[in-house]
Amino acid sequence: NINMATPANYVLGPGDELMVNITGLNEVNHRERVTREGNFELPHAGFVQLSGLTIEQATTRIRNKLRLPYPA
Repeated sequence: NINMATPANYVLGPGDELMVNITGLNEVNHRERVTREGNFELPHAGFVQLSGLTIEQATTRIRNKLRLPYPA
């Protein structure tokens, strides 16, 4: 069933398509496939390695990549 939610323990690999919704000052809805090398390109943030990660791990990695560095 294509309308089923992806299980949190699903392991990402090349060719998997992800949709990332970024909110804030520059809202973006970005849809792209994981490359053969296992990378996913994030708007304004560059590439992030996702192949071999679960959905939950990939979500954390994407959030960390998009997090703005705050001055100390």
